[in-house]
Amino acid sequence: MNKGLRLSMSALVFAVGANALSYDRSTTLTIQNMTNTQLTTSQCRTTSGKFNTALPSSIPPSGQMTVQTVNTDLLTGCSGLIILQPNHASGFIVVQFDNPYIGSNSYKYSAPAGFDCFAIKGDSGHDGSGNDAYLTIRIEGKVATSPARVPDVSLPVNGPGVVRGRVLWPASYGNPIMPSPAKGVQAARIASVWEFFQFSISQPTKFHPYAAANSLTATYYQGKFGEFIDPQKTGVLSFGPLQGAPPGFSGFEFTISNLPPDIPVDLSVGPIVGTTWKAAKPVQASGNPSFHLVAKDGVAQLTPQMLDIAGFDFTVVGDWPDPNAPIHTMVRSSSGGSKSKAEFGTLTSEAVAALTAKQAVPVGTLKRG
Repeated sequence: MNKGLRLSMSALVFAVGANALSYDRSTTLTIQNMTNTQLTTSQCRTTSGKFNTALPSSIPPSGQMTVQTVNTDLLTGCSGLIILQPNHASGFIVVQFDNPYIGSNSYKYSAPAGFDCFAIKGDSGHDGSGNDAYLTIRIEGKVATSPARVPDVSLPVNGPGVVRGRVLWPASYGNPIMPSPAKGVQAARIASVWEFFQFSISQPTKFHPYAAANSLTATYYQGKFGEFIDPQKTGVLSFGPLQGAPPGFSGFEFTISNLPPDIPVDLSVGPIVGTTWKAAKPVQASGNPSFHLVAKDGVAQLTPQMLDIAGFDFTVVGDWPDPNAPIHTMVRSSSGGSKSKAEFGTLTSEAVAALTAKQAVPVGTLKRG
């Protein structure tokens, strides 16, 4: 074999090796359209690598598309973006991805008002990580699909509905107290334990229907699909002593009356700022305790056949949280056809500020029956 042939063979071997290394990074995205409008593919481009699959022109409602990119050059990754245009809304949904040759994979999402874009991470290998990355991205949202906006339907704001519940805490905590700001003065006590709590009960006052009925997240009301909007305070709130307390717990009962049927009612409960209990301090705990509430149910859905619902329990929990995590969230399984998410802050001013920043529903004391 002469010298020229040996050089040619070496170049061929290097080219084959380089080509193999060029395809050792890939990103496969499955984009789900869970909105009630078609998403048209406005732009798909790579900043490194190339698309290895055909690119659909659009994603229908309740549909999905899968695209894959691969690297094309030696020791490089694959990255790019996909831009989708909702057919019945302004603005764009943008999905960015980056699978570098060295370093961790990253993803970014943005969507116009009314839409939500997020990743659904599965097990290892389907969480967007690794050299061959797989990730599912879901887009949710509901928009009016008719040429003209359908008029909102006014909802009743009162009715025969009643919701009953309890606020509980371990009996070992004792009763809540409100320390006096004056130094050396005995802690001030309020006559009734429920006066240490703030309640917020709200309901939508309008229903906005949609022309299309294929949104997986739409609400069905009076024969139409749409969404409830314009929440306002509702109901008449009254309190009473706890009857038949669960073993080891103290608390009180509440009743919310004058509620309309067939309308979701959101209920939030939290201790007023400055309230505290005598909870036992855990070993190696530091700082001041935080008292927050976790809920078994937080949203009531009354029906004409079930106008009186009981069992909405909120339980006070005391802990010594990380000072950088003032917000507590607890999600429980739903029961009785009602959702169940309660979110409350600690009793510190930082927590109040954090709640305001999150645009949480303001907690206000309603009139008491």
